[in-house]
Amino acid sequence: MAAAIGYMLVPKKKQVIDPDPEVLAELVRTRQIKLDTTKAASGTQGLLMNLVAVGLTWAVRAGLSYMGQRLASAAMNKARENPYPPESSPLEEPRKTPR
Repeated sequence: MAAAIGYMLVPKKKQVIDPDPEVLAELVRTRQIKLDTTKAASGTQGLLMNLVAVGLTWAVRAGLSYMGQRLASAAMNKARENPYPPESSPLEEPRKTPR
């Protein structure tokens, strides 16, 4: 009994046909088959958008890396010009004078 139910639940293998262009054209003319070409166009557009996104991501990363290098070199040059911070002036303390 379980084998019969399992046999009925398993889907049948789909038949794959490989028609030539003439047969496809005849099927379309007789409206036995419907072709939806919008999905193919959106797939190409999706690929183009992915390539643009990858390019922009690379450009932003490269720009940030360049700016980081420039800031680091500017900080190093600033440190070389003035290696020690300016000394603060000591507060003048009142002098002890003899009375």
